[in-house]
Amino acid sequence: MRDLVLLPSLTAELDDSGRIGITGKFLSGVHAYVEGWDGRVRVLIEGRQGASGNLDDAAVDPATLPFELKVVDYTDPDFGKALEGAGVVHGGLGHRQNALPQLCAGLGLPFVTASEYTLRTRRQIVRANTRNPLLRVRRELWEYGQEKKNVAAISAAAGIQCNGTPTYDAYRSLTDSMLYFDTRTKTEEVVEEAALERRLAERVLSGKPLRLAFSGRLDPMKGAHHLPPLAAALKRRGVAFEMSICGGGTVVEQMKRDIDRLQVGDVVTMRGVLDFRAELVPFVREEVDVFVCPHVQGDPSCTYMETFALGVPIVGYDNEAFQGLVELGPVGWLSPLGDVERLADRITWLDCNRESVVERSRFARTLAQDHTMERTFTRRLDHLRALVRA
Repeated sequence: MRDLVLLPSLTAELDDSGRIGITGKFLSGVHAYVEGWDGRVRVLIEGRQGASGNLDDAAVDPATLPFELKVVDYTDPDFGKALEGAGVVHGGLGHRQNALPQLCAGLGLPFVTASEYTLRTRRQIVRANTRNPLLRVRRELWEYGQEKKNVAAISAAAGIQCNGTPTYDAYRSLTDSMLYFDTRTKTEEVVEEAALERRLAERVLSGKPLRLAFSGRLDPMKGAHHLPPLAAALKRRGVAFEMSICGGGTVVEQMKRDIDRLQVGDVVTMRGVLDFRAELVPFVREEVDVFVCPHVQGDPSCTYMETFALGVPIVGYDNEAFQGLVELGPVGWLSPLGDVERLADRITWLDCNRESVVERSRFARTLAQDHTMERTFTRRLDHLRALVRA
C-alpha cells in the first residue's frame, strides 16, 4: 500500500542539533500507525519556537525513528510536492490545514481530517484562558468565523475521525465519519477483574477515606485551580478523604498558595509530573477510588478512557465530552459546570453511597476494554484503508 502521510495539528521544536521536540503521546500514536499500516508512514509537522507546555515533550533524532519525521510549512505554495507517493493524507482542522482537503482533492488524494473541539468547547477554552474581556470577545468572534471554514473543510474531505461524541454529533453528516476515544492504555494495562474487586472490597466498601485524584495539565482550561477550594469544601462537610494532584502547568504556584491559604495540606498532595506508564498507571490502578475531573470545557481528553481502563470512575463537571461518555453507561457522575460547591455535594453523596462507586468502577472497566489503544488504532486504520480503496 502507498504511504500514510500524517499532518498533526500540534507543532514541533527543531533545535540546533537537528533533534525534534515533540510529545511522547504523539510518538506512541505514530508507532501504532507504523505497526498497523502495510506501507510507509510519514509525518510532516510544522515547527515552532520554544516549549509547547505539554508534560511529556521529548527531543528525538529523526534518523532513529521507524517513520519519516520532517518539519514543513502547510501553507507553502509548493506543499503539494511533499505529498507525492501518498495513498491517504490524515490531517486535522484549523486555519493552518483547512485548505488542504481541496488541495488533496486536486491531486487525487483522499484527505481524512480529525476533530476534537466543537465551537462550544473552543469558546469555553477562550473564556478559561483569556482574562481581558475585549480580547476574549475578539477571540470568540474569530472562532465563529473559523467554524464556517472548518465545516467547509470537512465537507471537502474524504472522511473525518472524531475524537469523542461532541464533534461526531456535530460533523458526522458532512462526510464519511467514525467515532473514537483517545487513549494511551494498552490491553495489558487494563486492571484485572480480581485486582479491581480486591481494591473495591478493601478500600471502597470497607468505609475507609475516599482516595480522590486528578492528573493532567494544571492549567485554567483543565479547571485544576478548582481542586484546592474543592478540598476545603469537602473538609467543611466533614468528608474523610485524601486527594492527590498529579501534573504540572501554569497554575501550580497558585494552587500551592491556595492549599496553604485554605489549610488543606493535610489532605491534599501535589505529586508533580508522573511518567504515564511507569508511575501514573500503577498509581491510579492501585491507589485511587474516584477520579475528579474539573475540566471547564469539553475537550475529549484521553484522561477519561485511560481512567476507566483502570477501574476508576470519574466525578466531574458536565462538559459536553464527559456528558457523551456518561450517556454510554454508568461510568461516573455529572456536576454543574464550574460549581465547586455542587461538586463537593456530589462527592459527599458518594462517600455515603459506596455501592454506586463499586457499580461504576466495574462498568468503567468494561467500557474501556473495548476502547484500548490497540483496538482504537485498528478501527482508525481500517477507516483509512477503506477510504484509500474508495
